[in-house]
Amino acid sequence: MTDRPRRPGEDVIAWAHDTGRIGDASTQAWRDRLAADPAVEQTLASLTPVDLPRLQQLNNQVRRPSAAVLAANATAYARNPLLDEARASNPQLVARALANAPAPTLFPTGDLPAFTAAGIDPQALLNAPWQARHPIAEATTAAAAYKVMDEYGGGEGAAMAAMDLGGHRGNHEYEQRFRNWLGAALTAEEVLAALGWAQGDEARAARRDPAVRYGPDRPAVAFRRGNRIR
Repeated sequence: MTDRPRRPGEDVIAWAHDTGRIGDASTQAWRDRLAADPAVEQTLASLTPVDLPRLQQLNNQVRRPSAAVLAANATAYARNPLLDEARASNPQLVARALANAPAPTLFPTGDLPAFTAAGIDPQALLNAPWQARHPIAEATTAAAAYKVMDEYGGGEGAAMAAMDLGGHRGNHEYEQRFRNWLGAALTAEEVLAALGWAQGDEARAARRDPAVRYGPDRPAVAFRRGNRIR
């Protein structure tokens, strides 16, 4: 691969491919984006050329999750992990939310980014737990990107990524978009129940239970009338 200026009249996609700015797997996707938005040509020109043989070498050295790891951590390696998680816990709510609007994705443009800062194939991100994908996509060199992928590619990778990278800005924004989307499908009764305002003897008894009112998974919600907690 040799970087060079684009020749007059040269197809921008062919030039970007020949100079290592995009790879084989993403060529058609870039062509589709360019057809939809001519400004994409400037994006292509701004990409950093990649040493493809070195990239392949790094790619071959990275640890990848085994079939057993993938099976044990299916949600962590899913394309849209929060959607899979919500479907497993509350399929009816997810169905209502999907009827309102498509589910948010890990990246604002889709399950995977259109390109990565280091030029590695976005599909490679699926070999990493979802919390590691934003840091990999943002890494400015292939070595840095593959280092993150390798670090979180073993058997404990999913748990480590959740602990180390869960607070990454991109992951936080994804979780916020997903909460807002799912919350918009809640019924009024479900919202009141979540706040501790549900009616009926069972709900009132539950609200008197400190484990319910002050448990680790929900905020304390107490209303006083005089000295009585309702």
